[in-house]
Amino acid sequence: MGFGTVHTLAAPLLPGRPRVWAQTLSRGPWRTISLEPTDDARRHAEAFWVGPGSFGPPAALLGALFLTGARDGARVPAPVAWGTLAWSVALTALLPKSPAWASLPIGPMLLLSRRGHDRGPRG
Repeated sequence: MGFGTVHTLAAPLLPGRPRVWAQTLSRGPWRTISLEPTDDARRHAEAFWVGPGSFGPPAALLGALFLTGARDGARVPAPVAWGTLAWSVALTALLPKSPAWASLPIGPMLLLSRRGHDRGPRG
């Protein structure tokens, strides 16, 4: 949850981004954000896809779901834990100079949270 929240909230504050976001909002997001931006609109699209259009918001929502479930005694399904681990390893390998390394502990923490749950029926 923290990883997604920090990513989403910090991205618009990166150097130069507040000015880009001000221009994006003044021109209108539907005219500046695109999957096929013009050279002039590229910085607006990039600011969106690095911030609110990134995996940050879904990661924060999944984190909130996991925390809520943990408080209620539920466990994260094994495929989700293993998939999260695989995703973070691949992301870090592909983008080693990015902050992707901060996602590496998430998968192991999810797997460790399953300990004890896999040994028998829930009761």
